[in-house]
Amino acid sequence: MRELFIEFEQNRYEWAFDAKHDFMSRFQLYDAEGVTPDQEKVVLSVYGPTQVGKTTLILNLLGVKEEAIDEISSFLRGKREIGQSATVTVTSYSVSATEDYVLTLPNQQPEVIQSTDILEERLSALRVDVEAGRIDSLAPVRIALPKSYFEQADVAIELLDLPGIESAEERELRHVERCVNHWIPRSHICLIVNGAGDLTFLRDIGMTHLQHWYDYPDNFYVVLTRAYSPESVKRRLRDKSISNESDLRAYYHREIGDILGRPPGTVYPVEIGASMHRLEPDAREIAQSILNELRARIEQTDYRHVSFSFLTGYYAEVVRQSDEEIRHITEDLDVAERELVGLKENMEELVEKTKERLEDIGSQEKQLIKKIKGFKRAFERIHHRKNDETMIDTELKEVKQAKSKTALNSVFSRLITSFEESMNHVVEEMNQLLSTIYFELDQVDSSRLRVSHPGEVQFFSWDSSKVDRYLSQKNYESQMTWMKNRFLDETTRLSELVYNEAEHIYKQLQDISETFSSDRVRLDIRYTHEMDMLKAELNEAEQSVIQLQERLTSTKERWQEDLVHAQQYRSFFIEHFVKRQQELLRQATSDDIQERYNAGLYLYTLGRDAEEIIQALGCPNGNETSHDSGRRAL
Repeated sequence: MRELFIEFEQNRYEWAFDAKHDFMSRFQLYDAEGVTPDQEKVVLSVYGPTQVGKTTLILNLLGVKEEAIDEISSFLRGKREIGQSATVTVTSYSVSATEDYVLTLPNQQPEVIQSTDILEERLSALRVDVEAGRIDSLAPVRIALPKSYFEQADVAIELLDLPGIESAEERELRHVERCVNHWIPRSHICLIVNGAGDLTFLRDIGMTHLQHWYDYPDNFYVVLTRAYSPESVKRRLRDKSISNESDLRAYYHREIGDILGRPPGTVYPVEIGASMHRLEPDAREIAQSILNELRARIEQTDYRHVSFSFLTGYYAEVVRQSDEEIRHITEDLDVAERELVGLKENMEELVEKTKERLEDIGSQEKQLIKKIKGFKRAFERIHHRKNDETMIDTELKEVKQAKSKTALNSVFSRLITSFEESMNHVVEEMNQLLSTIYFELDQVDSSRLRVSHPGEVQFFSWDSSKVDRYLSQKNYESQMTWMKNRFLDETTRLSELVYNEAEHIYKQLQDISETFSSDRVRLDIRYTHEMDMLKAELNEAEQSVIQLQERLTSTKERWQEDLVHAQQYRSFFIEHFVKRQQELLRQATSDDIQERYNAGLYLYTLGRDAEEIIQALGCPNGNETSHDSGRRAL
C-alpha cells in the first residue's frame, strides 16, 4: 500500500506537466526542442560573470560541507586560470551514491571517476570539445560529487550553473547564448549572481530572457557576493547605520534602484567562503542570516506551484518581446522610408538643377557665339582697305591741278581725322560688345577682353619753307604720292595693331566658347554618373523598404500566433485536465479492482489540484480565459 501512495504522489501532477510541455512546445519564442529539467524538483539556474563566487554559492546551496567547498571549486575549473571563464556549458551538480565522482556528458553514459586529477582533465577536454563545436548539446553536463561531501544525502533542487556570456571566449559565444536562452525560461528560479562592487552589471545585462528580470521578483533573485566589502558598507556597519539584515538589504535596494530607475525586486547580499570568516562577528551574523534565508526560501519552494504559476510571465514576455521587435522593425522601416523619400527628392533636385544649369550654359553659349560673330565682323572691317585707298585718290584728284600746298595739307588732315574717328568707332564698338560678354560670363576677367585705342596717326604735312622745290607739276605729284604712301603706311600700322589685339581676343572668345561646350559635356557626364549612383542607392533603399515591410508583416503574423497561443495557455491545462478526467472515469468502471481504486484515488484530488493550478496561473491582460471558465471546465 505504501508503494501505491508513493506512485500516486509521483504521478499525481503528470497531466499538468504534460499540459505545460504542450504549451511551451508550441511557442516560437522559445526553443522547445532538446532537454527538459527534472519536473519533480525546483530548478534553479545561476547566471553571472566569472570570479564572483558562483561555484562557491552553488556548492553552498547544495549543502556541500564547508571544508570541501574550496577543494571542489579548485578542480572544477578544469585547469582554467583565475579570471577566465570556467563554466563552458550548462553544468548540474548532484549527490553521488558512492564516494566516487560521476561525470555524465550530453548523450553519453555516466562515467565513474575516482580522482580529482582525472575529473580535472576531463573537464579541460570538455572545454576544448565545446570550443571546437564537437559538443553543442543544451543538455547539462552532470557532475555527481561524493556523498560524504554533503550535509544530507538528498538534494531537493536541481541547480544549473549557466555559462556567463560576459566572460565567454569568442568561439563559445553562440553556444553560451543558446544555453542561457534555453534554460532561463525552463528554470523556476534564476539567481543572478554578481559582486556587490559592480551594481551596474544588473542594469546592463543584454541576454534576451534576463533583460527584464526585475519585473519577476518571484522568479529572479539577485545574489550579491562580497556584499560586505565595499567601503560604504563597512563604514555603515561601523557606525551602526546598518545593524541588521533589513538595514543591509534596504541599503542595496536603494543603490540598485537608483541604477535601474525602478525597484530591484528580491536581493540577497551575502558573503560566502573564506571571506565570511574575515568579517566582524556582527557582520558575520547578518551575512549568515541572509544566506540562511536564501537557503530556506529555495528549500521551501513548492515545485508544483512554481512549475505552473510562472507561466503567466511567458505571456507578458511574449507581449514585451513582440512589442519591442515590432517597434525596432517599425523604427528601421521609418528610417528606411525617410531615406527613400530623401533620395527621391535628391534625384528630383539633381534633375532640376542640371536642367537649369544646362539651359543656362546653352543660353550663354548661344549669346556668346552671336557676339563672337559680331566681334569678328567688327575687327575684320579694319583690313578692308580698298575703300580707304579709293577715297584718298578721290580727295587728291581735286587738289592735283591746284598745285596748292595748303589744299594738299588740308586733304590729308581730313583723311587723318576721318581714319582716327573710324578706328575709334570700331574700337568702341568692339569694346562695347566685349563689355556685354563680360557681364554674361562670370568666369571671364574684364581686363582680358578690351581692345586698346591705337593712338594718333604719325604724319608730317608739307613744309612751307620748301615751296620753290615743288613748282613743277612733276615735283608736286611726287610729293602728293609720297604723302599718300606715308599716310597708308601709318594707317596700316595702326590698323594692324588694333587687328592683332582684336584677333587675340577673338581667339580667347573661341576658347571660352569651346569651354562652354566642354562644360556642357562634363555636366552631362557628371549628371549621368550622379544619376546612376542615385538610382543604385534608390534601388537599394526600395529593396530595403520592401524587405522591412515583408519582415514587419511576417513578424506581426509570427508574433500574433504566439500571442494567441499565450492568451490561451490556461486552455492547455483545462484540455489536459478534461482528458485526464475522462481517462480516470473510464478506469473507474474497469473490472480490475486495483485499477478502479487507483482511478478513484486520482479522481479524489484531480479537481482540487486542477483548480489550484489553473487559478495560480493568473490572468494577464488580453487573456480571454478567466478563473470562472476554468472552474466551469472542472
